[in-house]
This record gives sequence, structure tokens and C-alpha cells, in this order.
Amino acid sequence: MECKSIAVVLACALFACALGDKISAGAEPTPSPTTPSAATTSTDAPTSTKTPPSTSTAEPTTLPPTTTPAPEPTTTPAPVTTPAPVTTTVAPPPSDGRGNWTVSDGNVTCIVAQMVISAKFNYALQTPNKTANKEMSVPVTAKASGICDATTQNVKLSWEKNSIDITFGKNDTTKMYYVANFKLEVFADNASFPNISSDLVNKTYTLVSSSDVFKTNFNQSYRCIREESLPLTGNMSAALILNKVQLEAFRTKSDKVFATAQDCELDTPDIVPIAVGCALAALVFVVLIAYLVGRRRSQARGYLSMRLS
Repeated sequence: MECKSIAVVLACALFACALGDKISAGAEPTPSPTTPSAATTSTDAPTSTKTPPSTSTAEPTTLPPTTTPAPEPTTTPAPVTTPAPVTTTVAPPPSDGRGNWTVSDGNVTCIVAQMVISAKFNYALQTPNKTANKEMSVPVTAKASGICDATTQNVKLSWEKNSIDITFGKNDTTKMYYVANFKLEVFADNASFPNISSDLVNKTYTLVSSSDVFKTNFNQSYRCIREESLPLTGNMSAALILNKVQLEAFRTKSDKVFATAQDCELDTPDIVPIAVGCALAALVFVVLIAYLVGRRRSQARGYLSMRLS
């Protein structure tokens, strides 16, 4: 039985071979489909002989995401504080109208002056034989300049077209200094001297007081509260008026503080001693009258007691 089966198989194989030869001779052989082996698994795509159509859509190019940078935080700059300019504040003059002036040489302030200064003038008017009075004050804003010398010192106060020069001298023997002179230069125009004589207008006049005044010990300041009047000589009748004066010269210190003050002698009016004398006389008179009255009463009581006994 087995032999027959083998013979059948062989006959079929021969028939198949003959049939294949005929087909290959008469027509192109049709390629048999390739069946992939179950054991070999390939992930590659089958090879295609056709060119892909040009209309194939390319895969979109994926660009990296555009990252919009976060805006930098806007920092509002702090407001620029403009530093206040450094100003040197000059000490204001005293509230009572006195000017305050100094003269310095390097680190040494040789003169310190504080006072109220004015001048009284009597000048001729354009009307014949007529005169007028004029008082001019030295402003507290007058600029001070001067010289710090070993033997002579001065302070010059200037304002507008006018000036006053105060010169100090000293005596090494008596150990004292003093004001040697005051020199006033004033420009007389119609604004300052109304209706002034045409012969005197628009001229500068120099008036001087040359007496040695305000004598003071070294290392002390001169002080005088009362008003002082000094006559001025020159080509115009005038007097210098000083009030609430305190001066110090020939200083060797850098500060601007007055040394111990040496006060001027205060003038006592004549009416004061007269009033005191009258009061004392009245008191003596009252005491004398009281004594006499008391004595008479005591004597009268003595007489009355004698009569009763």
C-alpha cells in the first residue's frame, strides 16, 4: 500500500514539472507571491518599484515651539533725590537792629563789631539861607573788610556809594586798645539829600572823628548800651550816633565770641541826686516834727500828774 502511494506522488511531481516547462516556454512566468516566513518577522516596509507620486504631502516640519520670553520686570528707578546745595548761613543780626561784622586774617578773627550806627547831617538847601536835617543809618547788610595788623587794625563797612572806616590803635605800655578815629565817606545826591544845594549835590564828603575813645584792656571787649554821639569834622556839619555798641580788636582767637565785656561809665542824670536829696531832707523834717510833738505830749502828761497828786 505504501509503495502505491509513493508511485502516485512521483507521478504527480513529474506531471507538474512537465507542465511548468510548457508554461515557461509559452509565456512569461508569473511571479509567485512571496509568503513571509512565520519565523522571520520584518518591520521594514516592502520594497516598491514605483516612485511615489510628487503630490505626496511631506510631513510637516515641526519647528521648536517659539518661547516668548517673559518680559523683564520693569523696575521703576527710585526718584533721584537732588542733594540740597550746601549753603553757608550767616548768623542773622540781633533782632534789636544791630549789625554784626568781623574781620579775619587766615584762622584768626582780629575784630568783632556789633552796634547800631547812624549819622545826622545838616545841609544847605537850594533855597537861600535854608538848611535841612538828614539822618542816614548804616544797614546791617553793609559789607565788612579790613586789616589785621600788629599795631593798627581797622574795619571798613561799605554800602551803596558810602562807607565808614573804624580804626583801632593800642598802647603796649598801658595794655589797652582804643578807637583812634571814625572816617565817614558819604555821597550826597538828590535821592539821599532831597533839595540839596546845587553846589553840594553829587559829591563825596569825608567826615572824621579823631578822638581816642572806647579805651579797653587787652583781651576784653568794650560794651556800651547807651547812645553815644561823636562830632564829625569836614565840609558838612554832621555827628556820628552809636548805640548798643560792643567792640573787640587785636584778637588772637579763631572764634567770633566776645571776650569779657568792659562796660562804659553810665551817665547819671542830675535830677536823680536832686530827687534823692529832697527825699532825705523831707524824711529828716518829718522825723524832727514827730520828735517835737512827742516830747510836748510827754511834758503835758507830767504836769497833769503833778496837779492830781
